[in-house]
Amino acid sequence: MSDWHSRPLEQVMKELDSRPSGLTERESAQRLERLGPNQLEPPRKPSVLARVLGQLKDPMILVLLGAAALSLAASGGEDWLDGAIILIIVLVNGVISITQEDHAQQALEELRRMSSPQAHVLREGRAKKISAAALVPGDVILLEAGDLITAIRRILCSASEDIGLAYPQAVPIVKACVDSALQLGLPEARLPLAQAAILLATAPKSNTACMAIDAAMADVKAGLAGDIPRELQNVHADSAGMEREQGYLYPHDFPRHWVRQQYLPDLLADRHYYRYGDNRNEQAARRYWDEIKGPEA
Repeated sequence: MSDWHSRPLEQVMKELDSRPSGLTERESAQRLERLGPNQLEPPRKPSVLARVLGQLKDPMILVLLGAAALSLAASGGEDWLDGAIILIIVLVNGVISITQEDHAQQALEELRRMSSPQAHVLREGRAKKISAAALVPGDVILLEAGDLITAIRRILCSASEDIGLAYPQAVPIVKACVDSALQLGLPEARLPLAQAAILLATAPKSNTACMAIDAAMADVKAGLAGDIPRELQNVHADSAGMEREQGYLYPHDFPRHWVRQQYLPDLLADRHYYRYGDNRNEQAARRYWDEIKGPEA
């Protein structure tokens, strides 16, 4: 459900099987057991053998092992004491290194537990503070002092995703409101955030930029790419003796600062990713470019 933010509250609650008073403790426990904690999968710890072999990658250890091998080879195996001492040194060094790594890892884990983020949620109609890792789909999260990041991220995203080119000034205005909110902190932060939310709610809407970048990324993921047209390539990157004529047409040398030339790879030369929205701002841009290069096909 990627478009949850644009759906009615009742629909979101129904799809998540939740309610305004929050989940019950039993429901949250069942979902946590079924879906797992709200955190990234920790990296798999290497085995003891892998850690021991990892110690052998140290150049100094390799030098010591080489010295032990040369000592044994030079004496024909008779003078084994020097080689044995070197091997004992390598073994002791490996044990100490692995032990130090364990202590450092334990310290990091303890710091991670101490600094783990917390969340305020409604459970059975009562507010409680839990670890962010214990959050499950359907939890009702409460916004309190210091919990601005989620709301701010949604507002910043909406300025480009939902308002976009219909009112481009929304981006710097919302960014200024967000900066003010972060400096003020709650409860005063509600004032610039409310200003930003009302601005976005009443501004003209357009998602043409969002649709354009998504379409372009879909083509790239599908393997529809290729070499950059020669006229756009950096001629200074040509290998010595392989220099070629570039043929770049500098738009500012032409009337109205535009000239027709290929900007996309051959496989994508006929693609049109951006389509003008029906709002006043984008339609003005369309009329401007239609006058310069003719109506869009």
